[in-house]
Amino acid sequence: MEKPEPGSFKLIALSNAEYVSTKSCMRVPSDGNKA
Repeated sequence: MEKPEPGSFKLIALSNAEYVSTKSCMRVPSDGNKA
């Protein structure tokens, strides 16, 4: 894999964070309350 640019990496990380948080919200609410 090619090494992504710092800016691209930041965008990818941000997208992943949003994806994870969205998936967490779709899960059982108790999981979010525990964190």
